[in-house]
Amino acid sequence: KDEVKKIAKEKGMLTTVQAAKFLDYSKHALVKWRTNGEGPAYYKGKGGFVFYERADLQAFKKKITLTRVEPQRRDGTPSART
Repeated sequence: KDEVKKIAKEKGMLTTVQAAKFLDYSKHALVKWRTNGEGPAYYKGKGGFVFYERADLQAFKKKITLTRVEPQRRDGTPSART
């Protein structure tokens, strides 16, 4: 299990606790997301260790931070783009 941690560290991967801190969420949120098939992509090593790549966390953070909203008219139809 030390070998798995060493390889992950060499590749710059983050643990669940580190990833939670990076995203400003609890580690329990990441565990719940994994259980539900949601959240950022992750790697699972021998012994059940979970690691995240920083790029995956950044992409996920952008996804949960920015939501595209299309303007609509009051009647619910999309407004014309100019």
